[in-house]
Amino acid sequence: AAMAWPDKFYISSGGPDELATGQLVSRNFFEVFETHSVLGQLFTEEPGDSAREDSAAVISYDYWQRHFAGDRGVIGRKLLINHAPITIIGVAVSGFFGARPESRPDFWLPLTVQSTVHYHDHYSSSTTADPTQPWPPQENINWLQLVARIRETAALPPFTAVINRVLRQDIE
Repeated sequence: AAMAWPDKFYISSGGPDELATGQLVSRNFFEVFETHSVLGQLFTEEPGDSAREDSAAVISYDYWQRHFAGDRGVIGRKLLINHAPITIIGVAVSGFFGARPESRPDFWLPLTVQSTVHYHDHYSSSTTADPTQPWPPQENINWLQLVARIRETAALPPFTAVINRVLRQDIE
């Protein structure tokens, strides 16, 4: 799965803006972590599925409790994230935080909303890259971290060898 660094976003659910921690993730992010939702659904790669929409968000269980008092009617409600309208499609299971226990995002968004929500932090680029434009089609912008789940212990050494080879090539 791929993920951007967790970052602060302005978010509103009808009241004044507040800062909340969000993370942009690939559609298979929750699948890699083998987690589920307690309400609604998580992102999916299935065509035609509402969890496939770019304007979708999954909120954390803690955020759901703090800001919506555990209201089961939260699915379908709109949030303004950096002034972009985003629809809540799911609530992550209690205790789920993703790959970084110290960050504990309040919500997750699909990577494809990078330009919509104006995510510009934590990237390295060449002098020709334009951080104000959508990043995926541009060359020389590095803003994603990758995470993999290795199911078989025997697969770890060959996987590590491939990753190390790619890393050496990047360094060179």
